[in-house]
Amino acid sequence: MLTDFKKSLPLDFYLTAQVGQPAKLIANHGDVSITVTGKQPLEKARTAGISEDQVKRQLGKLNDTIFYLNHLECVLADVFMAVAELNELRRLAVAAMEQAMLKKYQATLPQVVETTFNSHPVINTHQQNFYLISTIKDLSGVSLNGFDIILCPTEYSAPAINNLVTALIAQGVERQQLYLNLPIVSTEAELEIINAILDQQKIGVVANNYAHLRWVKQYPTIAGFGLNVYNIYTAQVLLQLGCQNIIWSLEKQPPTSCGSALVSGYPALMTLCHCPVREIYGNDCAQCQYRENLVYQDEKRNRYYIRRLKIQHCYFELFSEEIYQRVVNTGKIYDLREVIWKNMK
Repeated sequence: MLTDFKKSLPLDFYLTAQVGQPAKLIANHGDVSITVTGKQPLEKARTAGISEDQVKRQLGKLNDTIFYLNHLECVLADVFMAVAELNELRRLAVAAMEQAMLKKYQATLPQVVETTFNSHPVINTHQQNFYLISTIKDLSGVSLNGFDIILCPTEYSAPAINNLVTALIAQGVERQQLYLNLPIVSTEAELEIINAILDQQKIGVVANNYAHLRWVKQYPTIAGFGLNVYNIYTAQVLLQLGCQNIIWSLEKQPPTSCGSALVSGYPALMTLCHCPVREIYGNDCAQCQYRENLVYQDEKRNRYYIRRLKIQHCYFELFSEEIYQRVVNTGKIYDLREVIWKNMK
């Protein structure tokens, strides 16, 4: 809901109240403007008419909204205006402004075209094999023949990604074999950082959030684990949107022999947006106590390991100590990322 966000949006009110006419309230936020009017013509006041202080007191009651009163101008004749009518004008104006802002935002979104299937869709993608890696060391001792590489860095910064890509190319990997695994959670500002990285590196992407489809026309795009593709209808729509291939959900055996699926490794089971390190140790970011051997144990004594991802903010992935393994009839994905906890006592 809009009210879940921090109240930080300025709202300007312009009220006109004339005898014999309904009250008119104009609300402005940036370049969005709406107008609401009262239901009945106003009558001349029998004693003192409504004052600007009274208007400001009532129209400023925005505590349960995302707005604050930034500016107020009044054109007031000697009229009687009930407090309830002022409150109703305020509520109408706030509701109309929220709808106008949403309409403006929705106009910037790509047009959604309804997809219908008159028959069972057929997925015609090829089987594509991948290695998941975080560092160049993860590729030690494996053959690159027939495999592309999904980069899963723990730090999404231009220098870190550039160093990893440069090292891989020096090992004989071709740029078109590389795909950057995009974080399932990120802010708009962090997406801009990722956009700058992609603009520099010109490599493919693995989309784990529908927001990542913004790059589908610029870079080769694979629908990743985060999109949780588990049926051919979802897969077909993603291919129609421009994805070149599908990585099937971890939760279900792939329904078709096309695409790719994880064969073995330690996939992230959950992404945390809050900082468990701060919750445990009480430190702040300036004195970060993060260590690579952080463990969470549930009431059934199952152990899960916590790995940090860093963009502008830190995010944390939860992993099981049990290796994920299965046989698939699709393209194969091997998670080669180093797991610190293998050596833990």
